[in-house]
Amino acid sequence: MDAYCATEDKVSCTPSKKHVVIGMEAEEKLVGAGMVHLRVFQGGVSILGFHAKAGAYLDVFSPRWSNLMSIQGIATTSVFQSPCTSLTEAHWNLTHVNDRLTMADEAAADALAKDIAVRFPIVLIFRSMHVTYGNLASYFDGGPPSATNDMVVPMPGFKFIRHKNAAHALDKPKAKKAKHAASSADGSSVLYHGESVDFTSITSLEPHPVREILIPPTWSKVAASILDSMATSANRKMLVCGAKGVGKSTFSRYVVNRLLNVYPMVAYLDTDVGQPELAAPGVLSLHYITSPLLGPGYTHLEPAYRYYVSWMVRQLHMWR
Repeated sequence: MDAYCATEDKVSCTPSKKHVVIGMEAEEKLVGAGMVHLRVFQGGVSILGFHAKAGAYLDVFSPRWSNLMSIQGIATTSVFQSPCTSLTEAHWNLTHVNDRLTMADEAAADALAKDIAVRFPIVLIFRSMHVTYGNLASYFDGGPPSATNDMVVPMPGFKFIRHKNAAHALDKPKAKKAKHAASSADGSSVLYHGESVDFTSITSLEPHPVREILIPPTWSKVAASILDSMATSANRKMLVCGAKGVGKSTFSRYVVNRLLNVYPMVAYLDTDVGQPELAAPGVLSLHYITSPLLGPGYTHLEPAYRYYVSWMVRQLHMWR
């Protein structure tokens, strides 16, 4: 995968600055940190093993403060486009009660995406995440976008990563972009009508090999072997175990996401009472997972189907 190279015809944002639209080549990899909502408009991407489906928003977070998320392009011949619809809005409202979609903003983002899609096989729409007390620490650049403040940084809660070895055409701030036509590779004319984006304003972190999560080839082989085994066997169970700090949680998320590409639901029995993935410490819990695990444990806490509170936790509760 090549590092993402930002050029003027690949990045744009809506007037509200709540959305940034990005075009990608199939072989590119976009690395970022923080929190953001992601919607695939065209093409496909993989995030920690999960193949994001076009149309619906995903809540994407850095795996932890010391790691970066990777969004990898997937080669495909499909040019199917998935704008925001009433189904997108209904799906969103189920889990984002306090942050309703503004369909005018979504339509503006879709218009920019259609322009960029003429030249790039993958088009992604990023939406800034609503600020709450729980995620305030991840909000890098101050307040949320405001219609009365043109200087607000787009997507303040998320940072793209600038790679030094990649050429960038957006090194200097630019004034608001006027409507103009540009020629695409096939000679057709493309109209831009979005805000000019200073990529440095949403890209201030330098890459570091320790911080970026890289899926080892052995993990990919093991996950593929698990999928093959489950496809031919009625015994669809696996156990993840290992010493402290070897990557059990990350590997479990990766395998769950790979399974969700094939199966609509994955049962997850969380037996790590010290640092559980889906519940509070001290609890054994069984969960039925239907959405990908795209962040640290606290971002996808869900009520357990079954749970057992350990004796020690109950004793501590009695002593308080």
